[in-house]
Amino acid sequence: MRRQKGKGLFPSKYGYSAWASLKFVAAGPRQIPSTQVAKKVEQQPGTAKPVSGPGVKAEKPEWKIGYWREYRWKRPGRSGIYTEKVIREDIFDGVPSYVTKKGRRQYFYTKDVLSDIGRISRGKVDVKRTPPRQLLSWPLEVGKEWGKPYLLERPTRETSNTVDKRLVVAKVEEVKVPAGTFKTFKIERYNSYSGDLTGEW
Repeated sequence: MRRQKGKGLFPSKYGYSAWASLKFVAAGPRQIPSTQVAKKVEQQPGTAKPVSGPGVKAEKPEWKIGYWREYRWKRPGRSGIYTEKVIREDIFDGVPSYVTKKGRRQYFYTKDVLSDIGRISRGKVDVKRTPPRQLLSWPLEVGKEWGKPYLLERPTRETSNTVDKRLVVAKVEEVKVPAGTFKTFKIERYNSYSGDLTGEW
């Protein structure tokens, strides 16, 4: 991810993000099994391999106004490149936040741990999370687990629902993407109700 000065949104200077490797599977309501017996997503051959990394940690990155990143995303039948830039600091629902802009939308992340708290589209709040969704827990290290329920509100649609996911730093892997090969933390996301694996980063 390219950077404007000193540091970027994440500690890398390359033009692509590993977010492109996100993959989902369906989950259904069942008793919660442990993460050891939860359903696994089959790894695509040649894209990642395990790397030993005991004791390796990643601290919370520094964000400042003007920092930006560019990343490529890919889904079945669709692909593109996003640029996201930190444009200001603000208050969202009483919480000090960084505001990033991606296309026409503005995203709000809490300043303390960079949790995803809300989004504005066409001048209106269209996503609000209470408490904020913590996608990453700092410092990242193998074996760390976190997650708590949050209320997802979509005011423009007048809908809301509770989301409950558990995230685990499973291991350190070497991942090859168009920008190069990187040592990464593999994070698995589980449905807290069914125990099914629903995503990997």
